Amino acid sequence: MSTQYKPITAITMGDPAGIGPEIVVGTMLSEEIHDCCRPFVIGSIAIMERAAKVLGKELKYNKIEDPSEAKYEFGTVDIIETGDYDTDSIEWGKVQALAGRMAVDWIMKSIELGQAGKIDAVSTAPIHKGAIKLIGVKEPGHTEIYQNATHSPYALTMFSCHKLRVFFVSRHMSLVDACHYATKDVILEDVINIGTIVYPVLFKYSTNNWNDCRKLMIELTASDQILQSTKEEWNRLSEKMTRALRIYSRQR
Repeated sequence: MSTQYKPITAITMGDPAGIGPEIVVGTMLSEEIHDCCRPFVIGSIAIMERAAKVLGKELKYNKIEDPSEAKYEFGTVDIIETGDYDTDSIEWGKVQALAGRMAVDWIMKSIELGQAGKIDAVSTAPIHKGAIKLIGVKEPGHTEIYQNATHSPYALTMFSCHKLRVFFVSRHMSLVDACHYATKDVILEDVINIGTIVYPVLFKYSTNNWNDCRKLMIELTASDQILQSTKEEWNRLSEKMTRALRIYSRQR
């Protein structure tokens, strides 16, 4: 991939009392990761070094203030620290306010860099919802934090597995609550939001198909129309989408 653009990717360390630091150590020691992107860590050298010792690994660090200062070399961990924390007080496996504070600070730093156009993507290690609540965070998880901090009208969670893409209707709630939450209006809103993100990319190389699909989607997803649409109408939309996707795949 040496001739292909490698996105600058910030990796937040997650809860320092959890498994996040160990995951990040393994990630930064992966040549495959460095082959597909330019990664750097937002976290704590002291916490990462502790995790590395547990794993029996040795790391070399390059402390930076800005992604532009990173070396992006395999074998060196470029890392941004966001403060002077009492890392010695962090106890593994314990829900604690300082761990929540550090995890959120790292997330907010990634948002700051993203909004400044200094990074292309963020990869987040796990946080503990109990720990972030101890410092007054109202959001239940990463997705909502990123949405609110960036003032985005909506946020979507998607799982990607080989060629399968799964978007979530509900997040961070019990099965009973999720069943009540998944109403027609909520699902319809998610479908429209997914379309605003996914379809312009898919139909980038096929303007006519994209305009046709967009118009047909609006017609079929009208508030009272969606459940009355015929199988033939949905098949028509599917055929147009498939045709445009084939064009996109050939020309990308």
